[in-house]
Amino acid sequence: MNFLKIAIFTIMIIALFVYVSEVLTKISGQAVVTVAVEGVNPEAGEAIFWGKGKCHTCHSIGGQGSAIRCPNLGEGSQGPIMAIRAEERAKEQGLKSGTEYLIESLSEPGAYVVEGFKNEMPLVYKPPILLQPDEIKAVISYLQSLGGEVDIGAIKLPEV
Repeated sequence: MNFLKIAIFTIMIIALFVYVSEVLTKISGQAVVTVAVEGVNPEAGEAIFWGKGKCHTCHSIGGQGSAIRCPNLGEGSQGPIMAIRAEERAKEQGLKSGTEYLIESLSEPGAYVVEGFKNEMPLVYKPPILLQPDEIKAVISYLQSLGGEVDIGAIKLPEV
């Protein structure tokens, strides 16, 4: 009988933690986008950024999202809007383009940690995020669209 009480109590505690983590994720940034957009395009990338990718739990774009843990990807204290900033950082790092910087920033987040922030971004193609290659490309196209030109053909992901 005691074992059953302990098991029920344990399940209730786990359920409470799961519930609280989901609530915190939803209130830590913009509400999750529920519109499903298909394909590799900025619209799909935006839906993934604010939804499945949960990028908004750490990043913000301008005044939307939560940039407490990671850089604001909009114009602000970390510099100009993301596409322009990516081009500038690519030149600083000896990369060919801002798109290459964005790809490396997502596939190897520790490669370019912004000063003042910790190296804590998870790999987007592994749990807990677990994005598929086309979803990663869509997010990159969305980031390209933030102050720059979208070039989906330039998005060549490394083998993972």
